[in-house]
Amino acid sequence: MPTAEKQQKVAALAERLGRSRAVVLTSYQSASLGEGLDTGEITSLRRQLQEAGADYHVVKNTLFKLALAQSAYPPVSEQLLTGPTAVAFCQGDVVEPLKRLIEFARTMPLFTIKGGIFEGRVLSPAEMMSIANLPPRGVLLAQVLGGLQAPLTGLVNVLAGPLRGLVNVLEARKKQLEEQTGISS
Repeated sequence: MPTAEKQQKVAALAERLGRSRAVVLTSYQSASLGEGLDTGEITSLRRQLQEAGADYHVVKNTLFKLALAQSAYPPVSEQLLTGPTAVAFCQGDVVEPLKRLIEFARTMPLFTIKGGIFEGRVLSPAEMMSIANLPPRGVLLAQVLGGLQAPLTGLVNVLAGPLRGLVNVLEARKKQLEEQTGISS
């Protein structure tokens, strides 16, 4: 049975999981080299993720596994919880924090993305990369709205077409009568 302090940590992790739309599991150390990111680099990453609406915390694998069991998230494989693990908890938009994590991984060779959980599925690093390549949420919403708006605009144009034609015919007839009678309006 875990100590009271560990139970509090598990409860805090479970609460963070409950608020999150997605979680990204990362490694901040090289298992073969025994080296890792320093505190300044991790702090820099935390700031970048906070700006994007995510929290970043180093977790103990056993406590994180217990927190997952208390949450609605599916269990993850032992492979994802091997070695030092830090988790990004994404509360809002998932794409922007993922983009920042991937960019950080490109600049820091000791930092890797192990995988994540999104929409009730455990995802591989490659699947996380494909999510990061999506346009931001605002752009996706604009695309959906544009897709919905286009048929409506077409319908309005089709319905207005006969009226425009009638107006043009009446205007032409008016001009013709004005020319014949010499009276202008």
